[in-house]
Amino acid sequence: MEFASKNMYRAKIKDLASKAKISEVYVAKTLLEMAKKEKGRKSHIGYFLLEDVNALCEKLEINKRKSAPKQKSRLYAAVNLIFPLFISFFIFTMIYVNTKKIWLGIITAIISYLPISEITIQTINYILRKSCNPKQTAKARL
Repeated sequence: MEFASKNMYRAKIKDLASKAKISEVYVAKTLLEMAKKEKGRKSHIGYFLLEDVNALCEKLEINKRKSAPKQKSRLYAAVNLIFPLFISFFIFTMIYVNTKKIWLGIITAIISYLPISEITIQTINYILRKSCNPKQTAKARL
């Protein structure tokens, strides 16, 4: 087995063990037990680590409650739309209260929306990049 594959398996086992708050050795032993009971393609531990993770999670009693990608994308879009609108409305309110000129507040809020939107998008992308690990895929053999 190649080093990259072994390393990917180790990382996956470590991730599952940390989610379940159990030992990595226990996860590995459970994987081996599950693989020994199966025949054919399912008898490889990689099958349970990469393709049928739900069966392993059920065996380890890990709750895999992840929101659907559609819900995540809606939340991302909503935050990127609502937060800049909120800040622009706040700017409008502050200018209107201080100057009593509604047109000045509206123009300032409209002009400030784009930079605020860009700052919000960059900030959220930075936070997501630092907090979420990208998914690793198995190396393709040609």
